[in-house]
Amino acid sequence: MAGLASTIVNSISRGFLFGQITKYINPELLSACMYFGVLCSAGFLDYSTVENFGNYIIVEFLMIHSNVGIAVALFFSTNENNKNLLLLATGAFYFLFILAIAIGFGAWWTAIIFVLIIYSRMNVPHTKNKKDDLMGEIMITFGRFFIYMICAGFGFLIAEYLFGGEDALGMIVWATIYYLLLFLLRNKLVLLRTVFTR
Repeated sequence: MAGLASTIVNSISRGFLFGQITKYINPELLSACMYFGVLCSAGFLDYSTVENFGNYIIVEFLMIHSNVGIAVALFFSTNENNKNLLLLATGAFYFLFILAIAIGFGAWWTAIIFVLIIYSRMNVPHTKNKKDDLMGEIMITFGRFFIYMICAGFGFLIAEYLFGGEDALGMIVWATIYYLLLFLLRNKLVLLRTVFTR
């Protein structure tokens, strides 16, 4: 039983199962559809349910921020031991915030996913963490954070106009726009890359 559990954890953390799932379902598009569905059915749902869904967009902030922290830790690592030590230190720092949110929202999956992310980064050999790739990752993450903040402004403005400024609905609108924009940008970038690499 322990061997099976270990195999499942390794498969998830190394991205195989996630890759197989996202081959057919884009996570950003799925998230956008989920939030749009919650927005459409907000009148039929309990307010606390809508509020809880809205609060999960805050988890995204920590995930984005931690990605920069982890990439910076990898950037300054010099060998395998140093890499793992820096990853554990950075991961432990962010895990405190993730754990607080997990307890506050009753969403333990956030803590589990974060541990899997750290574990998967530890399994990548030090030699594969190229400085140029890490700089690119940091720049992409800053771009994602910029999109996140712009979508927050638009989300609350739209919620103000349509729903009278209800905070929970503002966060749902924010999440819908954010994930939809990420999906569109990712697919546009893929299309542009294929055009320029012909």
